[in-house]
Amino acid sequence: IEKIDPANRQVENIYKWNITVGGKVAKTWVLDLKNVKLYVGDSPDVECTITVSDEDMYALGTGGLTAKDALAQDKLDVDGNIELALK
Repeated sequence: IEKIDPANRQVENIYKWNITVGGKVAKTWVLDLKNVKLYVGDSPDVECTITVSDEDMYALGTGGLTAKDALAQDKLDVDGNIELALK
């Protein structure tokens, strides 16, 4: 988040990430790219909610899995604008 230049962004949406362990939500994060914030919790302004297991989130974050592949393999559940999940 510290590396994001607020004056030069291509994505300015608000995402909610539900991270699951054993099929149950273990932690919910909000990635607010409008205000350049990341925090644990919820927001009424969320435009896209993504639910993913902790293992698949790790694979997404380390480059072992792309969002498109995760969607195709039913490893991501997207509520809201699916186009935002692919940005």
